[in-house]
Amino acid sequence: TPDPQAVEALLRTRGLLRAAADDPALRAVWYRVNQESEELLIPVIARLTDGHRDPLEVRLVAAAATDAIRIALETWSGTEAATEGPGSPADLAVRCLRSLLGAGDDTP
Repeated sequence: TPDPQAVEALLRTRGLLRAAADDPALRAVWYRVNQESEELLIPVIARLTDGHRDPLEVRLVAAAATDAIRIALETWSGTEAATEGPGSPADLAVRCLRSLLGAGDDTP
């Protein structure tokens, strides 16, 4: 069963992203939050790879993962799709990451 707090947080995020389309200040905050998330993800990825990855690759993975999630949330916010299942943020993020890895399906 979905966590009610997580569902509420996603629905709030949807509203904020819709508002950000017409609010440059809110949009700037959204991009700053995503940049900060990317920066926080770098040491996590480095730790998960036991330091066996080139720092450039670690940064690239962090950027790709963060942007996949950002794009998924932005795309979802423009729809009425549910918070879980097809068209949900998680579903869209997985599709984005699979596309980046060349593992996406060929369906339009």
